Amino acid sequence: MGKFRDNAGRALPPGQVEVIERTALSLDALPDVSALMILCGA
Repeated sequence: MGKFRDNAGRALPPGQVEVIERTALSLDALPDVSALMILCGA
């Protein structure tokens, strides 16, 4: 996760990086990945 934080921190505000990290860590619990994709701006 450290590498993700470093890279994402260059393009996103810290709060959004934290939300994306929490969402990615709970990926198995998500019904689909659309929430994560939206957070990532995809």
